[in-house]
Amino acid sequence: GQLTEEEWQRYELIFTKAMNEATSKKEKAAIAAIFMTSVYPHMPYDWGGGHHNEYSNDYSIVKEIGETYNGTWCDFQENPRLHTFDCSGFTQYVYKNFGVSLNRTAAAQYSNGKSVKKSNLQAGDLVMFGKSGINHVGIYIGGNEFIHAANPSKGVINQDIPR
Repeated sequence: GQLTEEEWQRYELIFTKAMNEATSKKEKAAIAAIFMTSVYPHMPYDWGGGHHNEYSNDYSIVKEIGETYNGTWCDFQENPRLHTFDCSGFTQYVYKNFGVSLNRTAAAQYSNGKSVKKSNLQAGDLVMFGKSGINHVGIYIGGNEFIHAANPSKGVINQDIPR
């Protein structure tokens, strides 16, 4: 349901405090992903979807989420692909808010960083999956969990990393 003004202000306060304490862009990306899925659970999935606005600072994502995802559908029906995500569109969108450019597809995003062991993952790291090559990506948020655009029926969710 729709967030009350009080709930929205509480989320915004927590988000701003966490962003002020974050020490890296990838940590900020993890915080933003958590915030987005908290204020708007199950954002819609759409293959090829991804909203890629450029922002002037770390906190403008709050304004975008507030206007777009505060329990209302705003212009979803007029511009549905601007407010839906596939897996790599979601990671690209979140990171772009913090001045980090990622390639468009999950496989291509693999080349945007370096591989680390699962035991060395840090909040904000991209996690990659695939049985025959990389075909899925999400953002690690700690505690063996990641946030990703799962599929059309689930949308953007957080879940445990598969074993």
